[in-house]
Formats: sequence, structure tokens, C-alpha cells
Amino acid sequence: MLALAGMSASLILTGRKMRRERIPNTPVLVGVAGAIVGMFVIPVVGLFLGFAIGLLAAEWYRRRDLRAALRSSVEAMKSMGLGMIIEFVCASLAASVFAIGALVHF
Repeated sequence: MLALAGMSASLILTGRKMRRERIPNTPVLVGVAGAIVGMFVIPVVGLFLGFAIGLLAAEWYRRRDLRAALRSSVEAMKSMGLGMIIEFVCASLAASVFAIGALVHF
């Protein structure tokens, strides 16, 4: 239940923030593609750099204004980061509850 709550809370909070900032799914998908490419080009930090650069490039292409694209890209990365943190905390709590339950049971 904790893992399910974490995933749904992450999706709801991230989706609400993205709708509020009026960021469509296409720039995020371009960012994911950039992350996949970056993962192979720059081994350690390429995943994060590729996502950020891909998202910024897609927003810049969509908005035609670098300042607005930078602002919306930062907001998108913040909301996605918050969603990942919520998912991680809930998954860690779920694993801890499982481990404690297994220790108590056996």
C-alpha cells in the first residue's frame, strides 16, 4: 500500500504542477530521449545532463524564448525531482515495513 501510495502521489503532484506551468508531455519525452542518449555518451552524469538539455531544447523550440524555456524547464525538473523523492521515501518505508514484519514473524 505504501508503494502504491507513493507512485500515485508522485503522479498526481507531478501532473498537477506540469499542468499549472502549462508544460505538455512532448518536452518531457524529448528530455527522456536525451537522457537515454546522454547515458551512453557521458557515462556517469549523462543521464541527468541529457534529460536537462533535452528538456531545455524542447521547451526552447516550443516557446522560442530562452528565458521562458529555462524557467519552465527548471519547474519541470523540480516537480519531477519531488515526485522521485516521494516515490523513494514510500518505497523505502514499504521495504522497511516488510523487513520488520519478516523479522518479527520469523
